[in-house]
Amino acid sequence: MSERSTLIGYGGRTIGREELALVPTPGATETHRPVPHHEIVQALVETLGFRHIGVVHDEYAVSPDGMKAFGVLDLATEMEGCRFSIGLRNSHDKNRLDARTLARLVRIDPQLLAPVKHRSAQAHRMVIRARTGLVRARTVVDQHSAGTDEVLRGAAARLPSAEPDPRETQGLSPELRAALEPLLGEIESLSERIGEYNEQIEQISKESYPEAARLKQGKGVGTLIALTYVLTLEDAHRFGKSRDVGCYVGLQPGRRNSGQSEPQLHISQEGDPYLRTLLVQGAHHILGPFGADSDLRRWGRKLAERGGKNGKKRAVIAVARKLAVLLHRLWVSGEAYEPLRHHRQVALPAVA
Repeated sequence: MSERSTLIGYGGRTIGREELALVPTPGATETHRPVPHHEIVQALVETLGFRHIGVVHDEYAVSPDGMKAFGVLDLATEMEGCRFSIGLRNSHDKNRLDARTLARLVRIDPQLLAPVKHRSAQAHRMVIRARTGLVRARTVVDQHSAGTDEVLRGAAARLPSAEPDPRETQGLSPELRAALEPLLGEIESLSERIGEYNEQIEQISKESYPEAARLKQGKGVGTLIALTYVLTLEDAHRFGKSRDVGCYVGLQPGRRNSGQSEPQLHISQEGDPYLRTLLVQGAHHILGPFGADSDLRRWGRKLAERGGKNGKKRAVIAVARKLAVLLHRLWVSGEAYEPLRHHRQVALPAVA
């Protein structure tokens, strides 16, 4: 049972933050100056705001005589299934102890919490989410129309054109054409809307987030990945080390210590799932047949070769994690990306 619930059980009452400011404060003595309850709350909220941490919900309770107050503040977080809260306590006869406790509370690590989203950033994120919804809808329609491909190819093969288009419905019976044309028209309409969102995302990236251009230096990272990365992290300096980003996006595998063995577990899958999906897609491109030669590609392919049965899957996740770290490093440092930097550093001593 929380302290606030205990206070209510002893006859206390719940109030809002505005009512808390109306609770009277005893006068100061020669050895003690009580701090009003609402000033304690205000100091905590301002400190959290300075660290870009938002409060999504708060509630308070005071004793019948107004001498004691408890509060619970729920903080904004992007970690699914997790909620961070801060509890505070203020007693007009124990001010020194409560001040020290409050000072400890506001030292909570801000890296685990989500910064307050600016309205423009929220709107830009919604553009990306809307595009994602259309892509998923087109995928569903494409899967539904997969069974018609053979019919369309058979009809196209009967056309006199040297290069038949399997999406054309010419040569089909009127009944079959009437059944398929609305489905194909819907796919075409969705593709047009997705193209419009792509243009809007490009414009947002150029006008509002020029730092995203730094992240697009490497092959496999386009505007969508770069802009989503910037909008999700918002502040590159939230992380003391670039490698911490791999944990933040949920791509760090867990470990279980059991005696002398440390078996590797599945990745945590914490953080923003859509950004994690995009990073994995980027890793697939880097390791795939169209990926450009780079240190990251070479490292990932070696990992896949010696990884056994699930080597390729592990390599994709590992490359996605390193890609998240690399993008943060490029963002913070502003350096030019050198795809074969490690290879050149190794080759220089041999040449000399």
